[in-house]
Amino acid sequence: MPFQFVRDRIELYRLLLTIIPEAPYLFIETKASLLYGMGEKREAEIISMVSPEYKYILQMPKAELHVHIEGTLEPEMIFMLAERNGVRLPYPDADALKKAYSFQNLQDFLGLYYAGVSILMREQDFYDIMQAYLNRAAKEHVICAEIFFDPQAHM
Repeated sequence: MPFQFVRDRIELYRLLLTIIPEAPYLFIETKASLLYGMGEKREAEIISMVSPEYKYILQMPKAELHVHIEGTLEPEMIFMLAERNGVRLPYPDADALKKAYSFQNLQDFLGLYYAGVSILMREQDFYDIMQAYLNRAAKEHVICAEIFFDPQAHM
């Protein structure tokens, strides 16, 4: 029975691709613009270039099926939390960190991920990143989210 769910998702994805061939690229671009601090202006530019069907999909209710809360940290919040917690980061400012979000491989991504995780030290930090994620998710019409916490990253 669990495999039926996977097969159904694959069929839905194939159907989506026949209707809107640019969907995977645009979804990734839109998600990256929101999650990695490229901002609402970039999101608006992307949305203005897409088909009416894709705009409709952007407004539909969504489910976020697998998200690690630590991975939702945006550069500005990383710097705010680092300052609050007295952590020195290997980047001079949020703009330099944003430029590093152009990953070339898994190790590049993991380096940034663990740099972000290193600034999470207090209960308030986790409250703040969860609140920021939920605000973004609401803007994206996410009505159900499967959110994970990585305890091993904090040991």
